Amino acid sequence: MISLMFLGVILQGPEDFWSAVKAGDRERVSSMVGASPTLAAARTDKGVSAPLLALYHQKREIAELLVARKQAIEPLDVFEAAAFARAERLKAILDEEASMANACASDGFHPLGLAAFYGHEEAAKLLLSRGADPDLAARNPMKVRAIHAASASGSLSIVKALLLAGADVNAPQEKGFTPLHEAASTGNIALLRILVAHGAKRELPTEDGKTALDLARESKQQAVVEILAALSP
Repeated sequence: MISLMFLGVILQGPEDFWSAVKAGDRERVSSMVGASPTLAAARTDKGVSAPLLALYHQKREIAELLVARKQAIEPLDVFEAAAFARAERLKAILDEEASMANACASDGFHPLGLAAFYGHEEAAKLLLSRGADPDLAARNPMKVRAIHAASASGSLSIVKALLLAGADVNAPQEKGFTPLHEAASTGNIALLRILVAHGAKRELPTEDGKTALDLARESKQQAVVEILAALSP
């Protein structure tokens, strides 16, 4: 006999599952995956896997639940391995096919960018050691590179590793936003000092004409304002 819970999952379909994931409804997601385990390996119409969708929506507990359930069904792909810091799985993928270090997901992101954004130093350094291009821009409107991702997450060790690997410290992402703009607007002095030491240009403007100094002033980051004002233009 088919349980009512399982029948409900079938009738309501994937959209109900995606809604539960994005809403952070752990009880509902757990119930649905328990009734239909393959949901943990499902993908949205844009090709984003269930674990990554949860991670993108900052539902970490649900993301970990889904990635654990998915591993019981099928191996993680290179993007999931990078985003969830599954170093052994990532190594196995790269051992089998080295070009996967620069693979592009259906949503335009690369493994290195995902590892950088979620602060996974071991995964990021593994990808770099296996030939990941530190300057690849995401193939989507965000145009974010790994250094932007690492700067946004405040992962200083990854920022340093990327710069040592040749990442462009002044690379712009969407709307001309550079890593220095990120450091200035958030008041991350440690990040700012690293970027400046590697040649970050204070005078570069965003698309709307704002420099890092302008953003620091707007954000009332006085310590950053003083540091940037003291630099030669």
